[in-house]
Amino acid sequence: MVASTVIAWTLPVMAPAVSEDPRIALVELQSAGQPEAALEETQRLRSEQPEIAAGYGLCYLEGRLLEELGRLEDASEAFASCLTATPALEPWARYRLAAAQTRLGAPEIAAGVSATLLGNGPPRVLIRPAAELLAASLDRGGDCRLLGGIAVSRMPAAERRLLSLSRAKCRLAAGELDEGSRDLLALLAERSNDVVAFEAAEQLHTLRPEPPSPQELLLLGTTFHEHRAFDRSNQLLGQIVIDVDARTNSGFEIHYRLARSHFWQGRLNDAARHYEVLATNVSSARHSAQALYHKARSEELSGDWEAASDTFRRTYLAHPQGNFAAAALLGAMRLDWRRGLEDSALELYALLLQFRSERAVVARGSLFLAVSDIVQGRLDRAGDRLAEAERASRSVALEVRYWRGRLLEARGGLDRAIESYIDVISADPYHPLAREAGKRLAAEPLRVHARRLAGEMARSRNQGALYRAWLLHGRSGDGAEAVRQDLQGQLAADSGIRSFLTLRSAPPDSWPLWTRSASSPQELMLALGLWGDAVEVVNRHFPVANPRLALTAAEGLAGSRPRRGLLIAEILAQRAPGRVPEPLHPLALRQALYPRAYGDMIDTAAVQRGLDPFLMAAIMRQESRFDHQAASAASARGLMQFVYPTAARLAASSGRPLRTPRDLEDPSLAIELGAAYLAELRALFGNERHIMVAAYNAGEAQAGLWRRHCYTKGADEYFTKVGFSETRNYLAHVLRNLAQYHDLYGPAP
Repeated sequence: MVASTVIAWTLPVMAPAVSEDPRIALVELQSAGQPEAALEETQRLRSEQPEIAAGYGLCYLEGRLLEELGRLEDASEAFASCLTATPALEPWARYRLAAAQTRLGAPEIAAGVSATLLGNGPPRVLIRPAAELLAASLDRGGDCRLLGGIAVSRMPAAERRLLSLSRAKCRLAAGELDEGSRDLLALLAERSNDVVAFEAAEQLHTLRPEPPSPQELLLLGTTFHEHRAFDRSNQLLGQIVIDVDARTNSGFEIHYRLARSHFWQGRLNDAARHYEVLATNVSSARHSAQALYHKARSEELSGDWEAASDTFRRTYLAHPQGNFAAAALLGAMRLDWRRGLEDSALELYALLLQFRSERAVVARGSLFLAVSDIVQGRLDRAGDRLAEAERASRSVALEVRYWRGRLLEARGGLDRAIESYIDVISADPYHPLAREAGKRLAAEPLRVHARRLAGEMARSRNQGALYRAWLLHGRSGDGAEAVRQDLQGQLAADSGIRSFLTLRSAPPDSWPLWTRSASSPQELMLALGLWGDAVEVVNRHFPVANPRLALTAAEGLAGSRPRRGLLIAEILAQRAPGRVPEPLHPLALRQALYPRAYGDMIDTAAVQRGLDPFLMAAIMRQESRFDHQAASAASARGLMQFVYPTAARLAASSGRPLRTPRDLEDPSLAIELGAAYLAELRALFGNERHIMVAAYNAGEAQAGLWRRHCYTKGADEYFTKVGFSETRNYLAHVLRNLAQYHDLYGPAP
């Protein structure tokens, strides 16, 4: 594996430049962030060499540059000229013309242009954006008759549903209430968890606030539940649940959905009551245990820990070998321990240890007890529990190593503690526990001992020892710099690794692109430096097999298609020589992995609310990978992945009310709402970032509960006591992202 990747870094870079091609200068100006100069040169070429400019598609580039500069009327004229000047780019010019008219407040024109595009059979990559543009234009006053010229039924499923929704809205607006209602019901029956279903449900519920049939009640209630609109979901499902037999699988799901709605709304007492009724009215032990487990969670979050502990025990007894048994024992154990009932907690722990098939749960229980002892200074039994956690599951190895360091430090074994901490840091320098280990190494009483050990390691001249010495120095300062240079020098002795360490992007004048004739419209646009418009052909001309070209693509896509650019950078990173530690990877590659996508918007929103913009970027990278159209299975949308009710609440407070969940695909709005929500979390949790991030994923109540499980305010104790593996992984990724951003870009603006 290492040998093949080393060969990859030494591939020949590219063909010689074709300096006569005027597009090279245009690409260089755009890469340098000079759109005004690029526009001036484009207009000069169009004026002086019209035939050559038409062949290159410079009319389209002029329109895109004018768009970037906010000159939408001029951009519209450029795109309109492109419809005939460069026929190969006509579909793209038509789409951009429609988009510009939408932004100029002319939905009638935008609808006509986008409908013409869809009616003429556009390229596959334009079907989705054109359909979305047409739907939005019709909502804003476009002519509904335009739908008659489009074969909606032959379109891909997502676009067919979107335009079918538009047709239903048009029928309702024309007074065709029965036909429109039937269209909406058909959309709900087909699927309940996409944005079309939510808008269809809203339209239908507004039209018929009292649904005429149980089937319609169920469709509407299910759809609103899927989209976290729990007030409406409860109202609708509550009308049918009394007549539904909970002993059937479908009946159980309806009852369970209603109880979950109360839970997610924070109506924990109501949720507990519904779960109790459900647990006693089912015929399946599995369903009874499921209902009881979530009743216990409701009680735990509401603060009734005694009742919650009892209900967790009932969960275990209801189905001792079921899916919820081990988790229920762990839940009861944690609560009893924090209530001071240690004997009871240890009895539960003994039962938990018998679950050989639930090793990850056993490991979490062992860590909970070990960490609780360590932070309280009770050191006699913590080592055995750390060993039990390590035996139970490999997934906790890094946590065990960190807490073993804490235990050794508390016992006075400073050198061995340092070894444990440096093992954690060298395994993953950006992991939150590695950052905590670094803080401990930089403080007394370990600092002096760490510097002494660093000196001893550096003298060994072994690459592994040099790396550990550099980490012990904290990667900064004169001593660290000398070790780093020594380490890099040893690595660079290998020619393949040296090629990797000096990796950089390829300048435009050396791209092989110029030596080939463009065979597709997207290749024309790629040669104009329009990476986002040409994403389908990027891999053909900037393949990952050539690292310099691939890095060039990752950087080029970072501004317009950051998710695709990030994917390319990740592929390059996976192929990096294994001997090179991550902090020593080329700066350009690391910045491509952690781009400043939407940087100006993030900085503005964060600074206005006194937030760290890198925290927002770290969350965005994990939530959506910088894809403004990202949508999750839980109906969260946009860059910051909000569900609609939460977003609607935040938007109303910010004076920007939402019309539809599709509004969350607007980057500026998503970022503004993300900053507003993080400001709320900071006010709630006192700027403790680790708790803010956990709350972003799991909710405020759950994040607060984990804080109550802790004896200290330490981020290390909190991390290990986060009870959900999903949230713990999320927390690790986001805090790792945050550490990378600060490492790469310095202090936050």
